[in-house]
Amino acid sequence: MTNPDCSPEKMIAWNGMSVLVPAAWEVDSIEPSHLLIGQDNTQKIEIKWTQRLIKHSLEKYVRKFITQSQKLLGIKIHEEATPRHFIPENPSFNFFFFTWESKTASGNGVLLLCSHCRRLTIIRFFNTFRWKKASLMEAIIQSYTDHSETDICQWAVFGMKISIPDSFKLKTFQFKPGHYQIQLHDKRKRLSLYSWGPASFLLSSTSLENFAKQQIKLPPDGKILNDSNNSQSIQWEFRNPLFEKLNIPETISRLIGFTIFKITHTEKQNRITGILLDAPRTQAHNLMQKVAIESTSFQELS
Repeated sequence: MTNPDCSPEKMIAWNGMSVLVPAAWEVDSIEPSHLLIGQDNTQKIEIKWTQRLIKHSLEKYVRKFITQSQKLLGIKIHEEATPRHFIPENPSFNFFFFTWESKTASGNGVLLLCSHCRRLTIIRFFNTFRWKKASLMEAIIQSYTDHSETDICQWAVFGMKISIPDSFKLKTFQFKPGHYQIQLHDKRKRLSLYSWGPASFLLSSTSLENFAKQQIKLPPDGKILNDSNNSQSIQWEFRNPLFEKLNIPETISRLIGFTIFKITHTEKQNRITGILLDAPRTQAHNLMQKVAIESTSFQELS
């Protein structure tokens, strides 16, 4: 009988990386290039990756990692040989396996260096185990990616599933109870993604249109894109009001910042999602078609 834990099914994707974990595991701590993932207040794995390209070999970074980690974390690290059965599914990765121990805990880990994008990733497991074929830990490692194979990048955290052009880079983010926001940029283009909830409370005494205007400064009228029992979407498109009063040539007008804001209420997930895009008018609509956000589940923060 197959152990269900050996087939992690939930994707966690954040700032370029993605990994599959068991459905009950959740993100406990999040930073631009660092995640702690656990279950019921028990840490399961820690993932940290570099955003800058690594110029040196994995061996040099292994030695540096061991020295720094033992000093800063108060742990001892022991090298492990690559398990005989382990065959990397992603040929771009080089692997270094290790065990670690402190006065109160111990576990296993692996360093991965991608030969394609030259990023280094550390995955640390908060338990000690023997590497076995088709184990949960192997499945997690084999599922890990540190860059997108297409021009679209996937993000998946806190019940949000997002698809955006890979050229957008993380600028700021905040995850507060009832309000999640991620801001990204790509040269002159800016993108903000929102998730609010629970929608049943937020819309109990107001409409979706009025709620949107409470969050974002918007023109009077928006265009209703769809309105059904399960979902409602409204979209606004506008330029900076200062430019509306000026007689600007069309060749210049096409390059001026253009704003599109789309807000959607999905009753089944009890969430409200929003996409705010600022881009040159010639690019805005095409970019908007490549951006998607949906609530796959409701995960409220404590």
